[in-house]
Amino acid sequence: MKHTLFSEYYYQERMKGYLDSLNLMYVAFTRAVDVLCLGLPEREEKKLKNMGDLLLEVMDMHADLSPALEPLSTYREGNELIIGKLLKYEKVEKKADPWQFSTYKSNTGNRLLRLRMRSDSYFVDEEGVFRNDRVFGNVMHMFFSRIIYADDLDRVLSGLLREGVLSIRDRPVIRGRILELLSAEEVAEWFRRLEGRKVYNERSIIDKDGKVFRPDRVVLDDNRVRVIDFKFGKEENEKYKRQVRNYMELLQEMKYSQVEGFIWYASLGKIIQIENL
Repeated sequence: MKHTLFSEYYYQERMKGYLDSLNLMYVAFTRAVDVLCLGLPEREEKKLKNMGDLLLEVMDMHADLSPALEPLSTYREGNELIIGKLLKYEKVEKKADPWQFSTYKSNTGNRLLRLRMRSDSYFVDEEGVFRNDRVFGNVMHMFFSRIIYADDLDRVLSGLLREGVLSIRDRPVIRGRILELLSAEEVAEWFRRLEGRKVYNERSIIDKDGKVFRPDRVVLDDNRVRVIDFKFGKEENEKYKRQVRNYMELLQEMKYSQVEGFIWYASLGKIIQIENL
């Protein structure tokens, strides 16, 4: 990095790292109550790589201000450097710990502990119907954020099952609903595995002002870019168009010449293409 255009930032980070190390050493040196013991291994070659090397480097230096007017080497005898005297401690008889148990009773019958998921993590009711529109939208967003291609579906479901996010009971209902959504011709094309295709789910884009934007899905085929936002509600909204158009402008600033934007209202079975300004 120091030989690139970012050399200034590289040295700034290096200086911050040095300052962090000095602060950490200060904290360590000022926390001891009675005694502080240090081990400083000497190197065969003199290089300044860590705080131990730094302390050895200043061993013979004279301070200009009090209270440290003598170099540290004044207190050195052979391989030991001792400042002050060790305190003498009286041996205290060890008392038995009243909280140590030799036995512990537990219930090993049918009433074992079980993991209970949050109430809103039960996606569907006993009849296989989503509890409400909000749950449906959250669930679909979570699953589609992990699905790169359509053939990833079972792998994603198995992963969420292992994580405890998805229950065995909910799995067939969720799988059926996602397959139904992916069956639409244009949607299926977005999730088709093709050679050379790159897909970015919820990948952050930072604009020149430092603001962060995260489109739901960006599909890149050579120089053709399609940015798609998923909406699982039952109402259209103009602000979604402005949102997708903003994503498109950011991608055009990134020198992609052919950028297309879409809003997919999954619950409505409707896809709206956003026109370039």
